Amino acid sequence: MRYQIVICGRWLSVFFLCLLWGATLAWGAPRADYYTEVLPNGMRLVLYENPRAPLCSLNIFCKVGGFEENIETMGISHFFEHLFFRGTPSLTGHQFKRAIEALGGQTNAMTSRDFTHYFINLPSRHALEGMELLADALKNAELDQEGIDQERNAVLEEYRMGLESPPRIVNQLVSEMAYGEHHPYSLPIIGTESTIRSFNRADFLKFRDTFISPERTTVIVVGDFRREPMLALLRREFANFTRPQRRIISNYAPIKPPAGEVQQVQSSRLPLSMVMLAFVGPSVHDKPEIYQVDVLSFLVGLGRGSLINRQLVNKGRLQEGGVQFATQRFPGLIGLYGVGQVGQEERIKKDLLSIVRQVCEGRFSDRDLRRAKAFLRSNHTFATETNAGLADNLGYYASIDDLHFVDTYLERIEAVSREDIIEVAKRYLAGGYYCVLLKGTPPAPKAGERAEREAKS
Repeated sequence: MRYQIVICGRWLSVFFLCLLWGATLAWGAPRADYYTEVLPNGMRLVLYENPRAPLCSLNIFCKVGGFEENIETMGISHFFEHLFFRGTPSLTGHQFKRAIEALGGQTNAMTSRDFTHYFINLPSRHALEGMELLADALKNAELDQEGIDQERNAVLEEYRMGLESPPRIVNQLVSEMAYGEHHPYSLPIIGTESTIRSFNRADFLKFRDTFISPERTTVIVVGDFRREPMLALLRREFANFTRPQRRIISNYAPIKPPAGEVQQVQSSRLPLSMVMLAFVGPSVHDKPEIYQVDVLSFLVGLGRGSLINRQLVNKGRLQEGGVQFATQRFPGLIGLYGVGQVGQEERIKKDLLSIVRQVCEGRFSDRDLRRAKAFLRSNHTFATETNAGLADNLGYYASIDDLHFVDTYLERIEAVSREDIIEVAKRYLAGGYYCVLLKGTPPAPKAGERAEREAKS
């Protein structure tokens, strides 16, 4: 997880980014002269030479995440992520980490519903050595029981922390309501305590041999490196990398918005309340709506000039509010959220719905639309100005749609009109929705205040 507003082509408020895995707005990399190649085993290579700084970002994206899980296996993709850098037959986990550090490298990974991402960022003079280590982990992750048991404790601690996070609670409830018990998007990516405790080495070996396969993998290298030596290394490292291809059938009926409001109320021990309204939105395959919803999200709830911030947060009706939307291979949810005082949950809901009606009726200015586009463009620049940011975007779309999605993204955004915003708002926000009211607990009065109240009574 990362705790920034803009990363990997993902757009959420900081409040939500601290709790979600991979929730992302459609986001584009700049037009780039990147080189692509598909190896005979089905693995895709994407290389982009960027000599602006002596740094390099080495990335592996595997098309496996929460989408491939079920009630028995939920959380295994995320758990496997923790094991990826735990060593191979040639290097123990400790030796592996020391080898990366000796190269000046930093490594991490993340799991989403649709893919898993492993990466090393390091000085470019060590790019080939770093890629050898990354390739070794992909092909030969040892998955020894001792490492599994050690990482199990780390995953369980992460799981327990999530139990106290209101945003994570709200998002999980909304997902369960919208997708239903038979769709994998309704399952928590981290799993449950029961599934986390149940996984053993045999489970991870089966998972690896089923999903961590070349035809599901994209290798992306961005930075100050020479293409031909890197290509030669990649072709050599992965020439004999094969695993049995197993066709995974993942057919799920399209989700439909509810006829009206579907509400769920839950209590929280925190001193604030949170309200989430979730509308069924488009998938990455729904074009041009996906571009229009991106602009709509910025207009409504992303940035200080958004409608929610100007009309609700700045006027004290919310302590925090905004929009979240995850671009996925299956339809995502457009979520409007607000955080405010305990006891004000119904009022917060009405305020958010008033913003929805306002946009559906076209009661926003051309200046609002220009601001949304400008803010989107400027943050696009920040998101893709680093090697890691550009690699994240290329890998994201290579995993959930098509690498070339990024080529025309900004042009598509520029083409979004006022009429498009009104039409897409009516299409996705004018009908039924899912609502979660997470009611906080008012703080207990101090001793002096309590005595004063009792005296008055």
